[in-house]
Amino acid sequence: MTDYYIDRDTGTDGGSDGLSWANADATLEYSLDNRGTGGGHRHFFQAGTTDDTTTAQRDPTCKGTYGNPTLIYGVKDGTSAVPPVVGDFAVRGTDTLPVFGCITTAGVDIQMNGYYIAHGINFTAVDTVFASVSVDANTRFVGCEINATYFPMNKVNVYCEAEDCEINLSFMKSDGNNSFATFTKCTITTTHASLVIQPSYDMEFYGCDFSGCTATVLMQAGSLSGRIKMFACKLKASWSNGARNTRYGSHSMVACSSATAAKAVGTSYQDFLSGTIYGEVEDAPADYRTGGADDGGTGVYALAMTPFVDVTQESGAALVSPPLNVWVAGGSQTLTIYIANDSGADFNEDDVSVRWLTPDPGDHANHDYITSDNTAGSLAHLFPSTTALTDDAVSTWNGSAANGQKLAITVTPGFTGWVQAIVEYRKRYAASPKILYVDPRIIVT
Repeated sequence: MTDYYIDRDTGTDGGSDGLSWANADATLEYSLDNRGTGGGHRHFFQAGTTDDTTTAQRDPTCKGTYGNPTLIYGVKDGTSAVPPVVGDFAVRGTDTLPVFGCITTAGVDIQMNGYYIAHGINFTAVDTVFASVSVDANTRFVGCEINATYFPMNKVNVYCEAEDCEINLSFMKSDGNNSFATFTKCTITTTHASLVIQPSYDMEFYGCDFSGCTATVLMQAGSLSGRIKMFACKLKASWSNGARNTRYGSHSMVACSSATAAKAVGTSYQDFLSGTIYGEVEDAPADYRTGGADDGGTGVYALAMTPFVDVTQESGAALVSPPLNVWVAGGSQTLTIYIANDSGADFNEDDVSVRWLTPDPGDHANHDYITSDNTAGSLAHLFPSTTALTDDAVSTWNGSAANGQKLAITVTPGFTGWVQAIVEYRKRYAASPKILYVDPRIIVT
């Protein structure tokens, strides 16, 4: 490992060896392209009084490897220690970060290449900042600021991670197949009507702040089949659970709330939203079964399942619930899931079914899959049926949920263990799909 130094005020590209502040290079791109071979080298980039910007394309190549990436550190102006000590590193939100960018000229990008970790750098481009234009590359941004039209990738098999970053964009875009990006504790601001366009790979957000976004939908209409997940994120106040597009890719939101919501971010797993090409599932705290699921924090709730028009199909394609779980003892017992809807009409056997995973009656190493309609192991859900599911004349449903029904099976687990159930909603609608309400609490008797 070798340390290299970049100082915009006093450095000269190629004027010396770049091994100290006294012999520093002037630009980060020169240092990355020309200093060192192989992985693990550190490049210390001093803020200075002049930004490292140009009107031309920026295409530095980091020489790191998968297990030994290039390390890029932003340090405070005036740093003299060789190597810098902890207090010398630039901290986003407190210090001025050194700027690496291409400005003024439209259509030019920052296109980083290779394996690297960047800490405390301001990446600014008129057009785009690509986390990597190398195939099979891993990149990480920590405490950085990113200003561009869009971010982060445009190549296949790339992994990008951003942590504690400020990201200011027109929109987020991902046109690199088989790639994956995660964002943790980032503040993300966009000005486009859609947060993400063309998501062709997975993007996950943990504890991020989107409250400053202009976007009113999650994914742009016509987008590709990427998957977007948000956990414990802060959404803009006008972003209700309905503020996202439909039928393109899949998305989920867990424990997310708006800046003005009564429920604090991260305090409840009740706040849930999941969407696929078949429809959406979200928490429904007002439409619950009395005596049903209660998260112990913010209260009672059910799951509301709404299929898209002309997508699901009786006996075929289904909108599915998240896994529902209950711990059971050995021996014979009945497992029941209670459902309702917002229209008053019964569901038939081919409309709704449950896929169960239960402890095997004899083998302690196995669980058994059982699909239930009205009876264990029934195949009614695979064939057209006019037989209604069993009525539930006992339960009280609240809000818009009414016309209770139930799905039950009797099982004989041979050992104590978890039961998992997934509700499958198949009914097809040409218009105005009805909402299926599911009580997530499995009743064991």
